[in-house]
Amino acid sequence: MYTTCESKIHVDDNDLPDLPDSNITRNDIGIALVFGLTFIQSTPMVQSQSLFPGDGCGYDSNKDIVLLQEGVRKLNEENEALKQEIKQLRYNVGMLSRIACTASVSTSPGVNHYRIDIIFPNVITNIGGAYNSSSGKFTAPSEGLYVFYTSIVSWDNGQISTDIVLNGKSQVRTMARSNGFNSSYPFTLYQTGTNLVCLSLRKADEVWVRKQSGVGYILNETPFHIFSGYKL
Repeated sequence: MYTTCESKIHVDDNDLPDLPDSNITRNDIGIALVFGLTFIQSTPMVQSQSLFPGDGCGYDSNKDIVLLQEGVRKLNEENEALKQEIKQLRYNVGMLSRIACTASVSTSPGVNHYRIDIIFPNVITNIGGAYNSSSGKFTAPSEGLYVFYTSIVSWDNGQISTDIVLNGKSQVRTMARSNGFNSSYPFTLYQTGTNLVCLSLRKADEVWVRKQSGVGYILNETPFHIFSGYKL
């Protein structure tokens, strides 16, 4: 059932056309116009509401505005939640692709001048799991550009040098020498040897540190001798 919205319709005789050759009178045309407009207002498309508020048909524009505002608020909340999900996904993907490690030593390589591979068992950071604390080797999980760094501090009136090695071949070297132990020196001198190298690696390439020569290095609770690597 549809409710008809009553409207006052006034038709002026002067607005009607002259019909000299027709049996239809102006009064007939006026009645037809009034009937037609009344019929249009009572159709299901219009129903009981008018397009204009305040016309007595029961339309409340404020209610529609409130509903629209509520819809916009919910859309903004959903949009913000999606932004946070995307941000978290990007972070997760970034963490999966990151490769970085730092490890230190806890024992001396001994008083000898032989070449030996140095193992850094104390892992500080190992994002991506590329570093093996048992072998002391960094294995590239994927092709790319990597940066490696090592440092060492000499000990006991001696010198020591270490190499950063790629698949068994030395790439860069550190060297440090100490003086003043058990001597007439007025002070004890420690030297720190450091070096850094950028390497273009293929997947499964191995990088580690080897003692090239020397008799030992300083051990400390806070480590001096470290090995670090990461992918750019």
